[in-house]
Amino acid sequence: MVREGLIDLDKIVVDGISGTVGAGNKLDRALHQPEIHNNILFYNVVNHRHSYEMEQELSAIAGQSVHVHFTPQYVLISRGILYECCD
Repeated sequence: MVREGLIDLDKIVVDGISGTVGAGNKLDRALHQPEIHNNILFYNVVNHRHSYEMEQELSAIAGQSVHVHFTPQYVLISRGILYECCD
């Protein structure tokens, strides 16, 4: 979609949803089952380290600068990950 110019390169939004296993093995109250049950936990929304990687690769494909707004989230599933990109 980026290569073919089918999306607005200034308005790429990526929602990343990860299970709690993706949070690592550090104890964190926010990831404790009673805390996260029926909730979505947004984390590192501003300047997330993977935003730069996405921008780098998409910019190389597009041949111009691409900006990505990446919102990573934890949900109460133990395994699994879903990344959805929208324009």
